[in-house]
Amino acid sequence: TTDPVTHTFATNFNFDAIEDIQVVTGAFDAKYGQALGGIISVTTKSGGNKFEGDFYAEYTTSALQSHDRFVSEDIQEIEAVELSASLGGPIVKDHLWFFIAYDLYIQDSLNLPALDTGRDLARFPVLPRAWRSHFLFGKLSWQISMTNKLSVSAQANPTMIKNGKQDIYTLPDAEYDWQQGGWYLQGTWDWTPSAYTVVKAQAYYQKSFIRITPSQWRDCTDWDPATRACDDQELNLTPHWDGSCNTVNWNSHGTSYWPPRHNSSFNAAFSPSFNILTPHPSISGRRVSFICDSRTLQAS
Repeated sequence: TTDPVTHTFATNFNFDAIEDIQVVTGAFDAKYGQALGGIISVTTKSGGNKFEGDFYAEYTTSALQSHDRFVSEDIQEIEAVELSASLGGPIVKDHLWFFIAYDLYIQDSLNLPALDTGRDLARFPVLPRAWRSHFLFGKLSWQISMTNKLSVSAQANPTMIKNGKQDIYTLPDAEYDWQQGGWYLQGTWDWTPSAYTVVKAQAYYQKSFIRITPSQWRDCTDWDPATRACDDQELNLTPHWDGSCNTVNWNSHGTSYWPPRHNSSFNAAFSPSFNILTPHPSISGRRVSFICDSRTLQAS
């Protein structure tokens, strides 16, 4: 999903952990809260009484792709590997189950000049961009009794991008590193006190962050806790550039930091069923839901 504030990814979900996706538009139930445009409802997988798992691997390289017939200013070389695995099964048969999933994405890309840009590649080489993402998911499901079920799930998606600028006009001194990700924890309780009544409660908490720092700060050991800047003077030297080419970005990228954002929600639903005495079978049985919903979003 896309974060409306930062315009980058908000949550990268592990696809192996998805059981079902529903897209709801227009008139939807009150259980979806205060949404206006539409709802994307994702149901995650749960373990069962049998051990089941999956493994997936994919390798991509630009060497296997056709080249652009048109003249461009750079040539892009890419190598990417994705490894994904999941496992689910019983801890206590018929009562307690688990499901875990992990996805690793590795991409190395390099943009090399196809035309003369005036850059001395021997002195100022183009650095490759290294993208590393980890998507971890875990879920526990507990059948407390015939009428009570509790599930707890958690996910983390740390991502690190080295040399994020990565183009033919950016010198190594001007590159930056991008760290982004977060985690969430969710609990769901389902209670069916009778054949005509369903009670469901759900609590959710999410923390996410974005941090952009100059690549020169990678070895920093003295961080200012207030400004999130590097206080190591040896790593804050002005890059050496003789000005022989004015078409490149040569200064330090600086620092950019978004405070961690906390997103929490709680909702409970009470849904009794009742019969309406009417000759029309299409409306003879109806369920009414009473919803309590609370949401908070803050940065700190």
